[in-house]
Amino acid sequence: MVLAQDSYDDLTIRRYSSPNFAQVNSYWIETAEGIIVVDAQLFLSQANYLRNEIQNNTGKSVIAVLLTHPHADHFAGLPILAEVAVNDLSIYASQGTYDEMKNGNGGRPLTDLKEIYGNDFPNPEDIPLPNRIVENGDRAAEAKPHRFEIGGVTFEARVMENVDSPSSTVWILPEHNIALVGDFAPDRRTPSLRGGTSANYLARLKEMRELLEEKEIVKAYPGHGEPGTPENLIDQTMAYITYVRTQVETSLVDDAELSDKESTEIEASIKDRFDLKYDTLLLPRITEINLRAIAEELKADKEL
Repeated sequence: MVLAQDSYDDLTIRRYSSPNFAQVNSYWIETAEGIIVVDAQLFLSQANYLRNEIQNNTGKSVIAVLLTHPHADHFAGLPILAEVAVNDLSIYASQGTYDEMKNGNGGRPLTDLKEIYGNDFPNPEDIPLPNRIVENGDRAAEAKPHRFEIGGVTFEARVMENVDSPSSTVWILPEHNIALVGDFAPDRRTPSLRGGTSANYLARLKEMRELLEEKEIVKAYPGHGEPGTPENLIDQTMAYITYVRTQVETSLVDDAELSDKESTEIEASIKDRFDLKYDTLLLPRITEINLRAIAEELKADKEL
């Protein structure tokens, strides 16, 4: 359903959010020249709803899709959007996102997701790959941004490696003081820490917070949950990661292992401490997976 509409001088942003089972946000930016979509949903049925909402509300063609990261719930609906594109669909993404998709990964193997979800998930070979690669180093504040224009709108890409996913892109609209942050800074949703990169993730969050403040970005649009200020979304994510790292580190003091009992106790404390309203059924064990990954990360750090 369409949940929000924000109007700026020369563009309008609308949000389509799939039902709570998946709860994925897609955004479409209406310009005078056409529609720019940010993230493409997981299920073909939801991508079809998204497509219909775009056509019913605007009557315009899709001229580009921007992907925030290589998790299938944000790109598997691309075949549907390609059907309403002008000529060949321009798909913007980082090199890391391209590589993950080309290798058949979407947070987990695409072939596995096809087996699980059946006809509502595309054949992996039918998912178009990004054809506009943005370049940016993995230091959000230090690297020169990839700056470009679509439909008369200026974008800056800030790419970070090994954070919530192997590659995450924040799309900044500097002339409109807004940013589309994907799952890098979600609203009231458990961030993915399964890559064992929580320390790097924290550092990149801090850098991004400073960067968006410097650029006077006043609103951020997340991949899950409600849009808000960059400070609020980033601070939520940093607080979660910091708390979980501290709890796991404390549990490792005596025996250097995270027991099942300790994991269960930490998980319960997380539920008490954080309002994770937009967690979904797609990742029922994400907290346990995060805890195990952080334990391994902390142990590896001590061995260095």
